[in-house]
Amino acid sequence: MTITELIVAVAIFVAIGGALAVSLLMDQRAFVTSESFMHVQQQARRALDAMVKELRESGNIDSPTTSPNQDVTNTTRLNFQIARSYDDALCGGICWGNDATTGGWIHYLLDTTNATNVRLMRCQSGASDTVIADFGGGTCPTTLSNDVQTFQADYTNSTKTVTVRLENRLASSYLATGSVRTTPAPLRTQVKLRNP
Repeated sequence: MTITELIVAVAIFVAIGGALAVSLLMDQRAFVTSESFMHVQQQARRALDAMVKELRESGNIDSPTTSPNQDVTNTTRLNFQIARSYDDALCGGICWGNDATTGGWIHYLLDTTNATNVRLMRCQSGASDTVIADFGGGTCPTTLSNDVQTFQADYTNSTKTVTVRLENRLASSYLATGSVRTTPAPLRTQVKLRNP
């Protein structure tokens, strides 16, 4: 075997090895990207499913500091009450509140204390719309979704309809594009209240 043949053989093996390495890296990034896309998609869908189930049975949408059932547009916080019991003597019909308190409120809002992982939280407060500052423990025990990019809620009192938009985004240097969003546009759902 001459030196020329040896150089040609080495060059061919290097080219094949390089092509295999590039292919492996591209496949690995594609796998990580598709797995991340599924992750953010599932996060958003799980949150929307939980919200739809609860909102469908809710009433008294809006802020407890004003009269309930006011139109809400483009808000990043949604306040509402759920039916706690049916007691004509105590409430004159349906007793509205949150999980723990008649007259209390449930809030869907964003926890932006950690900018790299914005969370959509389900919080509770008493009869007045107190500012939710502590996102752990008692007042906000439930994280509906992590990696939230956009959360927006609209309520139309005339049709008793809540529209929720949710977009999740995951950023990582391992992703082919650097970040992955839920979809090109936020997931959107409309909920018609059963207890207006």
